[in-house]
Amino acid sequence: MNEKNREKYLSRNRFSPDFLVGDIYDFYVVIPVRRERELFPETLKSLLVSANEYGTSKVAYVVVINSSPQDGQEVNEENQFVDAFCHDIENVFVIDRFRESTLTDGVGEARRVGMDHVVSWSVGNPWVVSLDADTLVEPNFFQAIARMKESVVLVPFEHRDRTPALEEYEAWLRYFKDGLAYANSPYAYVPLGCRFSLRLDTYIKSGGMVKRTAGEDFHFLQKLTKLLIPMGFGTAATCVYPSGRVSDRVPWGTGPALGDIVSEKKRFDKVEPFAAFHQVKLLFDVVELLYENEVELPDDIRNFLDTENFESVLVKIRKNSKTKKQFFRLFHQWFDGLRTIRFINTYSREYGKQEIEIARSAF
Repeated sequence: MNEKNREKYLSRNRFSPDFLVGDIYDFYVVIPVRRERELFPETLKSLLVSANEYGTSKVAYVVVINSSPQDGQEVNEENQFVDAFCHDIENVFVIDRFRESTLTDGVGEARRVGMDHVVSWSVGNPWVVSLDADTLVEPNFFQAIARMKESVVLVPFEHRDRTPALEEYEAWLRYFKDGLAYANSPYAYVPLGCRFSLRLDTYIKSGGMVKRTAGEDFHFLQKLTKLLIPMGFGTAATCVYPSGRVSDRVPWGTGPALGDIVSEKKRFDKVEPFAAFHQVKLLFDVVELLYENEVELPDDIRNFLDTENFESVLVKIRKNSKTKKQFFRLFHQWFDGLRTIRFINTYSREYGKQEIEIARSAF
């Protein structure tokens, strides 16, 4: 790791750690914890088993116990339980953000607090692992990540506690990811905060975790994608198992989505039509041609590009690109995951959604 970059990062963000850690670790697992008395002990146990299989004590667990100013006594008691539970476990470092200092930006800020502590502690280039307090890992978890050459690694996931609502929501998640993959999007992955790991120097280059009450995983992985285009992420040969529970810990995500399905407030059995992803594919297939040429595109994607002021953007991208490879990178940094979703949602509102079986059969 570049020591100057580390010092610049800490100085720029005016960050100083709550305490120092003298030992050097291969892995730092950052886990935000809030109201997790029941599930966190099981999560930590699975990590300790995996570390034992890895064959080293060089795994640190950075537990950021957090709350918001609105939390009451019940949340405080659950957090105190987790704090006491961690007290005598080796290599577990608790960062207190629930007593005197609470967080305003939720789980994103909690992840950032933990990861920035790792920046301040480490002098090497270890793995920083993002996990959730309700997520179990397989015994080969650390072994599988340690073998990876890429600087950012995604781990396959499978929700526990299967219910019809979970099956419906997870089917939509995987359909949407498969649609992006069909379109050859660099953003073709399911962005869950419990399934990515990255090298510390890459974390520093990214500018740090995004502070958001929800969706921090999507926005941070999007930053990493833009940083790494066209290389992309690696996929580790292991699996994580988040809880498939109804939850109100964040404004949106798996927990709230399951609650919406159960209450019939929102369903995911109808999905964005295959044709929307095909429109994106038609654009992405001709990206390199756009480097020097004008290209005919279908009306829907062309109209969307017009609303996004693409003609002026295209001039700038061409001006800043000396090669087709540079053009490809800059184009996909602009037409990012968020812009892709915006087009797909626009198309879906115009033409309606499809039954998931019909939409998926078109791939």
